[in-house]
Amino acid sequence: MAHKESVQNEDLKEQLGGRNFFWNVSSSVGYTCANKPADVLLVQFFLNRWIADYKEHLPEWKPLVMDGKFGGKTWRMIKNYQGWRGWPVNDGAVGTTNGTRFYTPKQGKVYTILLMNCDYNADHPQWFDDIRMDPMVPVELTNILSGPMPDLG
Repeated sequence: MAHKESVQNEDLKEQLGGRNFFWNVSSSVGYTCANKPADVLLVQFFLNRWIADYKEHLPEWKPLVMDGKFGGKTWRMIKNYQGWRGWPVNDGAVGTTNGTRFYTPKQGKVYTILLMNCDYNADHPQWFDDIRMDPMVPVELTNILSGPMPDLG
């Protein structure tokens, strides 16, 4: 399920503004992936937050229904995000990573989940430690992340 993951790399830590952790999916989200509801919900939240933050630049992008279900709209929005940002592999999937590297070993591209974290931290540092405090976080994700957040800092 969606969770905090320790940063194991100084370059990654620098990209995350000195943070010692990031929000991660437990398994990949995308076609032919496990698409665990908690992981899909985290990705949908990050995408909707991005859409809300940059709506003046992205007027044609519409928020997703945050239901934890992966389908064509979530896939398209992942691809839109990846294409607009230009750094991750533009494959419509969000893979998990273990916090040891910022770039994928095969393509040399930024992991999408890490770029989502970097963007969120840059725009909402006040909620990064505990994203449950963000008013846009759906109740379902808050419930999934309920309980004390581990102090990885």
